[in-house]
Amino acid sequence: MGLGMYKPYVVQFNEQQNYHNRLEDYDDNKKMNPSRHITNNDNDIEQQITNMYNNTTIVNVYHNTNFAPWQLEEIFLPLFGNAYSFPVLINMSDHTWCVYIENEMIAAVLATKRLFDNSQALYLILFGVKKSYQGIGIGTKLLDIIIQYTKRDHCNFIFLHTECSNIKAIRLYEKLGFKKESFVPNYYRSISNFRPDAYRMLLTLK
Repeated sequence: MGLGMYKPYVVQFNEQQNYHNRLEDYDDNKKMNPSRHITNNDNDIEQQITNMYNNTTIVNVYHNTNFAPWQLEEIFLPLFGNAYSFPVLINMSDHTWCVYIENEMIAAVLATKRLFDNSQALYLILFGVKKSYQGIGIGTKLLDIIIQYTKRDHCNFIFLHTECSNIKAIRLYEKLGFKKESFVPNYYRSISNFRPDAYRMLLTLK
């Protein structure tokens, strides 16, 4: 992939900035499931939200810098299991964004340039945030960074595929302006017998 040919850049943000987004997402989830019981996990999440005001952890986002492949597997394997050949996907990508807190990689995106509607576009091959860091704005901020980069790179579109049943991911993409461009039946048939259908989601930049 030749990652060393790119100069890495770092974007820093404080989790405190995501307090209101985290609270809003949590409240929305409770409204969608009004009959569910309060659990210890709910209490933990609420305490985590409260603590965000005092959290000064700096999150660093690196683009096309060196990374250890096993770190990517630590992100993707718990999320997707053995559904994908991660070395193959890494080799397919020509853009990689990795998110770190100190020395721990907590999120990553693999992407590649493709044509869409005869225009330059960025295709997001795989996107994941460690479960223990989901819901605090990491994914939203990372995608926003990618969108801003893609605009500067003179691409007209960003697109991706996601399972039709992955409501959480769809809500995130729609929040950032993606639209359901098409329904793709049996898109995941080679890796899933139960949820093979996908939406192709598209963000128009120009």
